[in-house]
Amino acid sequence: MEKVPVIKLILQPLVENSIYHGIKLKTGEGVVRIEAYEEEGNIYLTVTDDGLGIEKEKLMTINRALAAGWTDTSEGYGIYNVNERIKLYYGKEYGLLYESEEGCYTRAVIKIPYGKEKAKDEI
Repeated sequence: MEKVPVIKLILQPLVENSIYHGIKLKTGEGVVRIEAYEEEGNIYLTVTDDGLGIEKEKLMTINRALAAGWTDTSEGYGIYNVNERIKLYYGKEYGLLYESEEGCYTRAVIKIPYGKEKAKDEI
């Protein structure tokens, strides 16, 4: 996975959100983990924190907004910009979604195609 080119700065806002919204307010230490794997012709990049998690209703709102391609300004623009850049670059079937359990973890999952990378100078 190290040699697969991806769009610049798609992980940075997700890591920043993990620290700011998940870890910062947690009592004690926190962990942010970045992973990549291939499955069924796609690459998945994940950013997972063991922080506060996201309340179920808020998580549904975030994922609905990401799937529809609109921005929930109360949540900021970072993750929506990342999602839109992925969709514009790779296609509408790709993008970002969140998984979370309140009080346990939050995981941002980026899905991009495997083997359809553009030239390195475009990334």
